[in-house]
Amino acid sequence: MSILSTDRMTENDVVSLTAAYVKADGWTVHRALTVHQKGVDIFAERAGTLLYAEAKGAVNSRTGKQIDTYGASHSALMQASSIRTRDHEARVAIVLPDVELYRFHMNSISRVLEAARIEVWLMHAGGSIRTIIEATEPVRWAQPPLPTRPIT
Repeated sequence: MSILSTDRMTENDVVSLTAAYVKADGWTVHRALTVHQKGVDIFAERAGTLLYAEAKGAVNSRTGKQIDTYGASHSALMQASSIRTRDHEARVAIVLPDVELYRFHMNSISRVLEAARIEVWLMHAGGSIRTIIEATEPVRWAQPPLPTRPIT
């Protein structure tokens, strides 16, 4: 695969590079889907730990046009949240090209992602990944007092 600029990565590029990255890190990749296939983009396993990753690209695989990063971020968040709801123990990650708008969207919801233990990985053109949101223990937020009357 030729090295391409981060802002030109398609979802297929991100999936392929992520699968290679996690495989090199000792994971067994069971599934790495293209945009034409349905399901979680990447499913891998290492030492009994499952990894599910939802990938998005910077450009459309068919047209080469820039993607709506807000819509793609929302889609990735919904998919990752659905996975987290079904599997409380697995590692769940959203993998995105390291472009400014994706960084902005993910940082704007970082507390929610941390609380849900959803990691965010930023993919660089050469295939390296930088984690900007790590999965740690769930955040314990203080319980607000219950309202005494309906909120209007």
